[in-house]
Amino acid sequence: MSDKGNSQTTASPYEARRERLARLLAASLMSLVRDPTGDHLPAECWRQMLPKADAILFIVSKPETAEHRQAGTRLEAAL
Repeated sequence: MSDKGNSQTTASPYEARRERLARLLAASLMSLVRDPTGDHLPAECWRQMLPKADAILFIVSKPETAEHRQAGTRLEAAL
């Protein structure tokens, strides 16, 4: 069962990218063949990957952008 529509309909652009990346990471980690993007993963699976998604977004986003600041704030909070 997927809860994809629930969080992405009201999420900020950063939150939507963060969730998408967390789903992809979880699907990759579990080597899912039938759901390589993690669209059908339960939230309990992909939410564990949110700190890693924040780290990746922090690394790939341009410094001094809103996305970079949000990712940095999330990473600090996770520590």
